[in-house]
Amino acid sequence: MSLLDDWDENQGSTQQKNNFDPTNENDTLNTGESGGQAGAGSGLARETNCPFSFVQTEWQPFHTDIRAVVASDNVIVVASGATTVNIIEATTWETTEVEVARHSTIKRLFIDNARGRHLIVCLENGENYYIHTQNPTKVRPVLTKAKDGKPLSIECIGWDKYNITDNDTGEMLIGSLKGHIYEAQISDGKEKYLKQIYCFQDVSSVCGIQLERFPLDQTKIFVMVATITSMSTRQYQFVAQQGSFAEMFSAYAQSRFQEIPGNSEKTELHFFGKYHGVANSFGWLTGQGIFYGELTFGTQMTQDSVTGECSLLTYPPSAPTSSTSQFPPGPILSFAKTDFHFIILLPTAIIALNQVTEQIVWSHDLKQLDFDGSAGLARDPCTNKTYLYTRECMFEILVDREDRNMWRVYLQKNDFDTAVKFCKTPEQKDRVLCAKAEYYFKQNKLDRAAEFYAATSKPFEEVALKFVAQPTQDSLKTYLLSKLERTPDNENTQQILLCSWLLEIYLNKLNALRDASQMEQYSAVKDDLEEFLEKWAKKDRLNKKTAYHLIASQGRSDILLFYAMLIGDYSTVVQHHLQQKEWPKAINILQSQDDPELWYKYSPVLMENCPVETVDGWLKAKGLSARGLIPSLMRYEVTSNPPGNNTNQAIRYLKKCVESGVEDEAVLNYLLALYAKQDDDVQLMDFLTKTPAEKYDLKYALRVCTKEKKFRACTHIYMALGMFEEAVELALKEEKNDKDLEIAKQCADGPVDDEDLQKKLWLKIAKHVVDRSDHKKAIEFLKECPLLKIEDILPFFPDFVRIDLFKDEICASLQDYNTQIKNLKEDMDEATKNANQIRADINELRNRYTYLSPTQKCELSNQPVLGKTFYCFPCNHVFLQDCLIQEVLPHLTDEQRAEVHKIQHTLGQAEKREPEVALTPQETQQLKTKLDDIVASECPLCGSIMISTIDQPLYSDDDDSWTIPVKPQTGRAVA
Repeated sequence: MSLLDDWDENQGSTQQKNNFDPTNENDTLNTGESGGQAGAGSGLARETNCPFSFVQTEWQPFHTDIRAVVASDNVIVVASGATTVNIIEATTWETTEVEVARHSTIKRLFIDNARGRHLIVCLENGENYYIHTQNPTKVRPVLTKAKDGKPLSIECIGWDKYNITDNDTGEMLIGSLKGHIYEAQISDGKEKYLKQIYCFQDVSSVCGIQLERFPLDQTKIFVMVATITSMSTRQYQFVAQQGSFAEMFSAYAQSRFQEIPGNSEKTELHFFGKYHGVANSFGWLTGQGIFYGELTFGTQMTQDSVTGECSLLTYPPSAPTSSTSQFPPGPILSFAKTDFHFIILLPTAIIALNQVTEQIVWSHDLKQLDFDGSAGLARDPCTNKTYLYTRECMFEILVDREDRNMWRVYLQKNDFDTAVKFCKTPEQKDRVLCAKAEYYFKQNKLDRAAEFYAATSKPFEEVALKFVAQPTQDSLKTYLLSKLERTPDNENTQQILLCSWLLEIYLNKLNALRDASQMEQYSAVKDDLEEFLEKWAKKDRLNKKTAYHLIASQGRSDILLFYAMLIGDYSTVVQHHLQQKEWPKAINILQSQDDPELWYKYSPVLMENCPVETVDGWLKAKGLSARGLIPSLMRYEVTSNPPGNNTNQAIRYLKKCVESGVEDEAVLNYLLALYAKQDDDVQLMDFLTKTPAEKYDLKYALRVCTKEKKFRACTHIYMALGMFEEAVELALKEEKNDKDLEIAKQCADGPVDDEDLQKKLWLKIAKHVVDRSDHKKAIEFLKECPLLKIEDILPFFPDFVRIDLFKDEICASLQDYNTQIKNLKEDMDEATKNANQIRADINELRNRYTYLSPTQKCELSNQPVLGKTFYCFPCNHVFLQDCLIQEVLPHLTDEQRAEVHKIQHTLGQAEKREPEVALTPQETQQLKTKLDDIVASECPLCGSIMISTIDQPLYSDDDDSWTIPVKPQTGRAVA
């Protein structure tokens, strides 16, 4: 397929990787890890190819007779010798030796599982002693008498770790050799009480007691008890809600148990959990092997079981998974459990057994340690450390990343999900997923195989060809979708190729489901395709041209429109609807988008076929320019309207635009042209009357109106152009009634600032009326236009007209002339009187004077004025000439300042009698008068100069004339 070839070209050379064969033990990854069985006799050195090893501890016993070892919270207690215990701090290996008793030997040791503070030492003679590990100087006898008065032989102790304190053991459950359970408590080294609370029937001894509280409800207690009978071992479970241990056991009058047949001289019961955490599993050593399972704490009540997923590990395993495995001889002496393995102590060796495969992953031959069969395991429940001890020494079993090869173990069992959880590297995870994909492919579960193949690093071409060869393309589609989801966003080319291939698969699937019986499946596939397009088209991972070609070649117009809408290609959507003559749908698409360019592009076609709805859409749209829609309006004809609708849609739209404030000249011009083409001129005249002339092109309007023979409009336009003569002539030319004559009169009144033109225009109208022999109406013009006189219109009348028609007008005209002559005479008398008054005022001003004191000083310089040229104003302000000129100069114009300097220079040269300047007295006086007119036209302190400078400060920063002097102060001493 071509898309596959394109993918190969974009991918380039891909590195080939071999598939993982879970059945091939030699098929390993280069991760520096290995698993499997470790050979025996590997010595004491730590083995690097296995998570298990052991080393001898730093502690050296004083006596080479180790009888028992217990550990808790990094406190190790060793029974070394017959009567001595060694209390060891595991972090520093400091040792305290304590002598317990001399008359008997030590049989067992018990230490609390929470703090490692409380130690119970059991002797062979039945005596029991208490030692506090942090204060071992006091050894006190406790728990020595049973109910029958005989010595209490303790086989096991169950500790309630949540109630243990440094000085108090809390309530303890004690199992005896006779099948009894006792409850006891030791506080401050003293026994508070000891009482029997339960007794088993047909039981030889109680050999193991463990208890745990429910993590979500600390008042609920779970107790597990292991017992030995003559023919079997039994396991009991007890659950109690609050109350004492006695009440809990009393509810189990007939308790149920798990029984495993077989004789067992020794049995052990252990709870296992994380560091200082809640126990999550248990292990029970029986005559048949190790019975183990999970602890699940939930809503269990009395008689309910807490264990789950239990299994019995027999030794040697009944069905070993490897024929080459060699199992040392049994029986099991002791065991400890880790997360994935059992550490088992055998008479001749210690081994680690994988719980899943039951294979030995590590073993060590104890014969090299001069092992005589007397050995044991001690586990620290707080730190999960395990210790191996023999008669002569003690070792610590080290566990290092025991889950390193668990992914391979679960992979061999086809437990792929669990295997993935334990993968440490991407290569390991890839191999697991490859195996999982191959497994499902062989099972013919192709869709699941496709999902996992997509998550692997297998070459795309190889996997794709596998699914291409299948009868249907469903699994190929699943693979491509999964691969697409995992392709990084920066690899655009690969994503585009995958999307194109998937689109083709979807379209082929739709075409194959066209039968009516497959409509439900067809709808589901179509929904999937639309969901696919919504996700990837919005991410621009489909080539637009390729997608259109694929969809169009399949004839899927619905998918084409859906895709175009997704990518915002509304032009294609609108074009499709226009081709199908689906005008309303096209308009709806345009209305849904704020794209004016789409309207401009497709409106011409819409106006030809669906003008009403198109204009409605225009009016609702935002951002449209009426100017840009003019080409569409020019394609419009009223005949395109629906039947019964005669409204001009172009006028309707443009009128709305103008009403909303559009002032574009082209829009107004086109609207005017549309009005001019109407049968009547009502709308046209209304437009011309209300629209300012500067908003539209008057010359264009005149051409249009002239072409359409709208003469009233032409008259209005002539007036707007100031062509009043043409307006009057056109109105008189097209006069048909009195209304047209009124228009001519309005035109004649137009030039209000030019009375001569007004009179001329009115005379034209009068001549026109007289020419129509309407003499009486011509006489009435004299009343309508004050500019016209009877003598102005008389020449228009023919010679044979009777004078009686003008008698009253002639008399009125003569009377008017008399009135005008009288008024003119009165005006002349008034003017003569005013002239005489002015002459008198001038003579009075020439003789005006004022008195100055001899000490009069200049208002500006405060210098005496007498003896110098000065000015005295009617306001009595006096200024020296030089001071006044200096004060006034800044307020003069540039021309006035130049004139003042010129006059001063000329007068100065004249006073010095320089030969080149010779002035007559008359010329000197003229210059002085001119200077006075410029600088002394008004008082600078009372006139306009003072008003214009009112916003200026009284003094500047450099002026120190306003500074108030401060007199120095002198002080005197006060006695």
